[in-house]
Amino acid sequence: MANTFVTPSVIAKEALVILENQLISPNLMSKAYASEWTGAKVGSTVKVRRPAAFAVDTYTGSGTTDVTIQQATETTTDLEIEKLFDVSFAVTNQDLTLSLDNFNERLLTPAMSALAQQIDTYALGKIPQLGSLQKPAYNSTAAPSTKAHWAAIIEKMNNHQMPMNGRKCVISPSMMTSLYALDDFVRVDIRGGSQSPLIEATLGRWFGMDIVMSQNLPTHTPGALTTGANKDGAFTTTGTHIEGATTLNLTAGEASITNAFLAGDHINITYDSGDVRTHVVRTAANTAGSGVVALDIRPGLYNLPAAGYDPGTSGITVLTAGQVVKNYSGKESALDDGASPGSDMTASYVTGASFLPEAFALCFVPMSEPMGPGTASAVASYNGMSVRVMQTYDQMQKRDIISLDCLVGADAVDARLGLVIPSAA
Repeated sequence: MANTFVTPSVIAKEALVILENQLISPNLMSKAYASEWTGAKVGSTVKVRRPAAFAVDTYTGSGTTDVTIQQATETTTDLEIEKLFDVSFAVTNQDLTLSLDNFNERLLTPAMSALAQQIDTYALGKIPQLGSLQKPAYNSTAAPSTKAHWAAIIEKMNNHQMPMNGRKCVISPSMMTSLYALDDFVRVDIRGGSQSPLIEATLGRWFGMDIVMSQNLPTHTPGALTTGANKDGAFTTTGTHIEGATTLNLTAGEASITNAFLAGDHINITYDSGDVRTHVVRTAANTAGSGVVALDIRPGLYNLPAAGYDPGTSGITVLTAGQVVKNYSGKESALDDGASPGSDMTASYVTGASFLPEAFALCFVPMSEPMGPGTASAVASYNGMSVRVMQTYDQMQKRDIISLDCLVGADAVDARLGLVIPSAA
């Protein structure tokens, strides 16, 4: 075929096609916030609004009482443009006169593969921020290996009132191996569809979720909660907490433990209503025998008021003093009673996840072209993704320098919409 002159504009368009084909995260996460960014740079932030929550009051219609007026409070979370990922390489004049296909094969595809892996590693690294965690059994981080394990994952999503439509699931290689060992997953006549996933080489749908595998999932190391106290988390709340609160005040337990909680740890909270919900710790915290632990948690406390609540105008009370809070990520006792010594579980685990795309925000920000002389550049944007290509001639080495970069931000903006699935590998 005839050669196509390789210019920054041509490279940018081809690079974006290759990047889209190799990335996993943009197909799993919401890209709806890209329009919020204008003139962004590393460190720029935008407030992502979360909807207000309300409780339903039963109006008696007696004519003697008014309806209950609730405070409509929207919460926000910061989405920051954190990363400027770059791949730069030198090319000779001969390289630039190659056919476009040869240039793609020899230089562009390997460069974009490295960039795609780094972007996925960064974006999927937000998975530990999801608000729930589902283990197959206490002290276990073995990959889900039975239908009952997968059913428990779905049950927890349902109990946490996550929408049914659009659910995604990303798993590790070992979790994929366990999944392929299930006849009900591999056999077409049982799970439906036209082909087996083994033949199709894709994972397809399972338990109402689109399943994908990634080698770029993060790991989490739980905090040292039971190192000193040798308990699985005998904590209770110290006062009243209202719906939406993201700070949880607890009794400090029996010992002073450094990094008792680490970011990414999960805790179970017993609400005034009797419901038990899982939340994730966002900031590391120590315990002190005589003090109070203030945990930064996500999602904010759910709208689960006790019977006979009075919403008033200052928020809905969902927790009062004395409600039990237990560690769920680290050591536990078999009874999970907050008193029996916990036994060791895996020191760290890979974090797969099941979630709604709206749990995450992933933004590629189109970058401006450089103003300085001597550099040709082009920006290509499509389907919420953007790549910039710059080409500069190095006269001292008689070569061109090609730079491909992406300005990216990602975060778990609604931790209510997903749960972590631990796996030992």
